[in-house]
Amino acid sequence: MSSFRSYARYYRRPDGTPIGVMNADSIYRYNEDDVCAQLFGTNDEAHPGVRAIQAKGPFFVGARSKRFPMLFPGIGIVILFRKRPAYYSKDETGIQSSVFKSGMFPIVPTNICRNLPSNTSMACSSSPRSEKKSGDYTNDATLQGYESLINRYYPTESTALSMFKSRMWYAGPREALFDSIVRKNFGCTHFIIGRDHASVGDYYDDFESQELLETVDDIGIEPIYYHYAFYCEICDEIVSEKICPHDNDYHLEPSGTKLRETLSAGQRPAEELMRPEVAESVLALG
Repeated sequence: MSSFRSYARYYRRPDGTPIGVMNADSIYRYNEDDVCAQLFGTNDEAHPGVRAIQAKGPFFVGARSKRFPMLFPGIGIVILFRKRPAYYSKDETGIQSSVFKSGMFPIVPTNICRNLPSNTSMACSSSPRSEKKSGDYTNDATLQGYESLINRYYPTESTALSMFKSRMWYAGPREALFDSIVRKNFGCTHFIIGRDHASVGDYYDDFESQELLETVDDIGIEPIYYHYAFYCEICDEIVSEKICPHDNDYHLEPSGTKLRETLSAGQRPAEELMRPEVAESVLALG
């Protein structure tokens, strides 16, 4: 557009220190149907991502981002724990590998972050604080749930709760790819991708995100795949079909929808599916 003026936006730490800059150099009109089809694989207005695109103006801003490397002695992991920001780098912690466990709520009391490869020593649980589809957990419930889980069951010297401020687009496999790149930029070396990553409804297959990641070139972060997780009465723990040989009659599968309904009714879900500390922290919010 001929009237457009380039501008720069600086990214800053909470204390005001600049850590990077985005230089916008263009504004252009986009085709709504094409964008939705390529991003979400559908133009269905029932898809929350499609609705979000339709509600926006018909323009995109083109820009280049640059990080200020002199501020970082090592590859940094930004950790925003509540409102007390702390910044850790590999030089400061001695940690050489880190994994991002992304999710909007710690549904099952799984030990997946404890069963990571031996060379991975930091687990970062990310909870997007953003616009969500109807029925999802509130931001406060998400944060309270993760805090109670980490404080009770994970070593604080090697576990960080990192808040990634971004809206959910529910783009399924394409969002999984985007999330992987962002987590790499956070400084993480591994990223957990489970079933139905960033999915909604029946727009995507259960493991479509994992299948897409297998087709792309190396993007600088190693994906860790997890399949179905459930509680087995015989194993007496949260397991997957890869390690549990028992029949489905002994399995108790977590349903995010049913758990939310139980909590909304002021009731505590089964302890096999949700740690009691997590449930209580959410119920205390009222």
